[in-house]
Parts: sequence; C-alpha cells; structure tokens
Amino acid sequence: MLFDVAKEKWSELLQERNVSFPDWSKDGTYLYFLSWPEKPAIIRVRMSDLKIEREVDLKDFHPTGYWDDWMGLDTGDAPLLLRDTGLQDVYAMEATKK
Repeated sequence: MLFDVAKEKWSELLQERNVSFPDWSKDGTYLYFLSWPEKPAIIRVRMSDLKIEREVDLKDFHPTGYWDDWMGLDTGDAPLLLRDTGLQDVYAMEATKK
C-alpha cells in the first residue's frame, strides 16, 4: 500500500500478494522487494512514476534462512540473498540490462 500524504489517502501499489523484505534504494528512488513463491523474483518500483520492474528472475534459485528466505540491498543497491548450496554463503545478485 502507498500513502499519499497530501491527499491523506491510501492506494494499492501492487497487485502482488506474496511480497517480503521491502527495502528502499539509498537515494529513495526505488522500492525493492522479494516476490515469492509464485513467479519468484526481485522486483523494484520506481517511485516517481510507480513503474514496476522485474530486476532478477529467481526461477531456479534455492533460498535458505533460519526462519525464512531473506533479501536486502548492499551499499550500491545490489540485491543480497541467502542461497542454499549446502554451505552458508552470501551472494550479491546483479541484474543484466537488456
């Protein structure tokens, strides 16, 4: 949900229902989040025009975590995820521009 301070009104930002770990880009331009388990991906929303971009497809990605999966952003706004490889490693995901 998105709150418009000037209008004092809530509106639906996304139709996605299974999103988690929302995180703002360092400059506040984008809101990133993890969409899981249907069509797993890292999604970002450009706040200036509410354009939704599918940044990283996680179709064959195997997440892990103590309680659940997890996503965050590094200092350059690259997504960080916990991946199940049988070991405890941290990976940074970088989207490729088309």
